[in-house]
Amino acid sequence: MGINDKNLETLEWIFARYPIRFVLELGAQIFYQDYKTVTSGSYATEYYKLKGVQKYACIDLNGENGAMPFDLSLPQTLPRFNLVTDFGTSEHIAAYTEEEESAANDPLNDTWKNSSTHIAGLRALYNCWTTKYNASDLLIVSSNPATGHWPGHGHFYYTPEFYKVLCRLTGMKMVLLSEPYAMGNYEDGKEVCCVLDVRGSFWISFDEFKIACEHIYPV
Repeated sequence: MGINDKNLETLEWIFARYPIRFVLELGAQIFYQDYKTVTSGSYATEYYKLKGVQKYACIDLNGENGAMPFDLSLPQTLPRFNLVTDFGTSEHIAAYTEEEESAANDPLNDTWKNSSTHIAGLRALYNCWTTKYNASDLLIVSSNPATGHWPGHGHFYYTPEFYKVLCRLTGMKMVLLSEPYAMGNYEDGKEVCCVLDVRGSFWISFDEFKIACEHIYPV
């Protein structure tokens, strides 16, 4: 996991417009490029210090960089942060076997969508998003692989339509939506990046979340 060139552009856009002082990241993120005094391979905390962030925390089962080793497939109760980031984490939440992933990719397999395995995967993703939402008092930024790109990278692939439906269901405001090609990969390196303003919004039930997930595709 890491903050790539396009993620950095999004963060710069955010810090130029919002008073971010408290940051929570999903994943013990590192930087994939140099930025002022931050060198490639450094933990993202170095960048946030330059931006004047007063409190930083991250969640990662590996425990790196002081991460809280929480399982994001389960709902977590956390303090509130101005900015919650998901740079390439939530697509990994559901754990499918190779056989199950093959079933998910079979266009003739109409039973996958309603299978207990797929529903459990969506429940894990819902729990992750619930944690993200409840931990933010201002912004959520998510940048994850787009459908048809980064093959074999994760279990879920995003679309712009997911965010449009999610905003309609929750009242969150979409302040930025882009589909950048990251890491110089213009063949199959597209991501879907969205910045959401949570102020004045409300969270939704799992059944409502599944409506938005009709625009997220497995493997």
